[in-house]
Order: sequence, then C-alpha cells, then structure tokens
Amino acid sequence: MTEKSAVIEKSSNNNIIGKLDLIELVSEKGNFTKSESTRAVECILSIIKDSVKNEKEVQIRKFGSFVPAIQKAFTGRNPSTGDSIEVAEKKTLRFKPSKLFKKYINDEASDNDDDDEDELVEDE
Repeated sequence: MTEKSAVIEKSSNNNIIGKLDLIELVSEKGNFTKSESTRAVECILSIIKDSVKNEKEVQIRKFGSFVPAIQKAFTGRNPSTGDSIEVAEKKTLRFKPSKLFKKYINDEASDNDDDDEDELVEDE
C-alpha cells in the first residue's frame, strides 16, 4: 500500500470521502493546520460553485472540468397517477475527467507517466 492510499484509507470508514475527510487529507498531505486546510478547501469549493452557477466552466488541467449545462424542459409522468407533468428547464452540472485522470483511475499509466500521478494534485 502506498503512502497516498494509506492516508486515504485512514480517513475514510467507507467508500465516501466527505468535506471533513478532505480537509483532514489536505492538512496531512500538505502539512497545513486544520484551520488553513479548512479555509483552502472552503475557498476552492466556493469558487467552483460560484463559477458554475454563473455558467462558467472550471477547468483544472490534468484533473478535469466542471461544466455547467442546461437540462431542457420536458413532459414527464407521475408514476402514481400516470398524469402528464411539465418539468421546467433547470441548470445542472457535468464533470468531465481529463484523459490523464481517466488513465490514472484505470491504472493505465505507462512507465513514462509515473511522475504524472503526482501532477494530478500538484500546482503547475
């Protein structure tokens, strides 16, 4: 088990890493205080939320993109009654992982890509 996976397993009792777990991981991996990590995580999430709400795509190289989208209005059916229901248009979100991230999660990194694993989380 690598050091990275040990840190992740230590913080998570199940298959979900929540915001508090993420803050803990940032604190441990980056040698930050919990207060600094909390501010950093909250700031990043706030920027992503505000950008997507204002219909701006957020691209994080070598990781992926948060892409705002519009789900068109449609006629649905109430499953209980079978009545037609008009469902209004609404904003939604798509996450598009980068090619490198897809390779990483599928363990398809070549020998030349060994350093790319760290680049997924490092600042450019």
